[in-house]
Amino acid sequence: MGASFFHVEQRLVRESYTEQESYSDSESYSCGSGTLYRTCTRSVTRYRSVTKYRTVMRPVQVSDGTCAIGVLVSPQVGHMYVIDFTYRENNACSATCAEQMAILSDGSFQLAPCPSLTPQELRAVRDDQD
Repeated sequence: MGASFFHVEQRLVRESYTEQESYSDSESYSCGSGTLYRTCTRSVTRYRSVTKYRTVMRPVQVSDGTCAIGVLVSPQVGHMYVIDFTYRENNACSATCAEQMAILSDGSFQLAPCPSLTPQELRAVRDDQD
């Protein structure tokens, strides 16, 4: 899990765009008649795509901070878990997992640490990351 914070600023950015550009070319064709065949040329207009660049004002997301952390839990069907994620500053966050147990008489929950991964589950997670 993680969190990212940003603000938006108007900035000048360079962007590319494509424009159709005409150019003159010559092409050959067969001309003449009867037994007098010859090759003639003519001027033609062709078009090509040309990449150009311009500087424009655009809204840009500027990062104010981000942090991500993983929590390894072996959840059980029908159980309830709470993950407390705390963002402190850029690249500084923490997360803890607690299992919600029985509701107490005052309506609050009794919390216990989340179940840990078995050695097999831990190996499987490590293998998935490789």
